[in-house]
Amino acid sequence: MQSINLTRLTIGSLVILGLVFWTPVAYFAGAMMIFAGLTNICLLERLFARTFGTTTSCSGAPRGNVADAAQANCSAAGQTNQPATETGCEEPKKERISTQRRELISGERSKGMTLGLVLSTNDPETTFNALRLANFSKAQGDEVTVFLLGKGVELDQTRSEQFDVRGQAEALLRTGGRIAACGTCLRLRGMEGSEVCSLSTMKDMYELLKESDRVVSF
Repeated sequence: MQSINLTRLTIGSLVILGLVFWTPVAYFAGAMMIFAGLTNICLLERLFARTFGTTTSCSGAPRGNVADAAQANCSAAGQTNQPATETGCEEPKKERISTQRRELISGERSKGMTLGLVLSTNDPETTFNALRLANFSKAQGDEVTVFLLGKGVELDQTRSEQFDVRGQAEALLRTGGRIAACGTCLRLRGMEGSEVCSLSTMKDMYELLKESDRVVSF
C-alpha cells in the first residue's frame, strides 16, 4: 500500500472546508492536493514548477514506480555490459567478491602450477605411472619435479619389458622436467647421481614441498 502524504492531505482538506462557498477553483485545488497526498502524483506542483521554473519534490509518478524504474535501469545496464560506475548502479558485494575470486583462479590456472612428485618405490608399474603423470602435467604447462627417495633412487636400474620407465624419464627431462635423487639414499646403495637422476639433498626436498602447489607421493 502506498504511503499517504499527510501534509498535502491536511492542506487540501482545509482548503475545501474553509473555502466551501468559494469558486470552483478552490474545490479543484483542494481536490488536487488530496489526490497528490494519496497517490504522490503532484499535477499542480508540476504545473507550477513548469510555469515558474521552480523545482518540485514529486516526480509525477507513484513512489513504487520510481524504485522500479531505477531497478530497471540497473538491469538494463547489466545486459549491455556497462560498468556499474557509469550507470550509478553498484554491483552487490558478494557478486564482486565471487567475480574477483573466479578471475584469480582463472589467472592461476592459465599460468600452470608447480607439481612435486615424491617417488619412494622401485616397482616398475608404479614408477611408470608416476612418470606418466609427470609428463602429462608438463604438457599442460606445469613445472614438474620428481624427487626420488628410498628405493625410488633405483630408477636408473629399473627394467621392465612391459613398462618403459627409462623412456618416460627421458621424455620428462627433454621437456624441461627435473628428476632429483636423495644423496643419502644413493650412498647407502653404493650408487651415485646420473644424467637422469641428479644428486640432491634433504634441503632440496624441503624446498620442493615448500614451493610446490601440489605434492603427490608414490
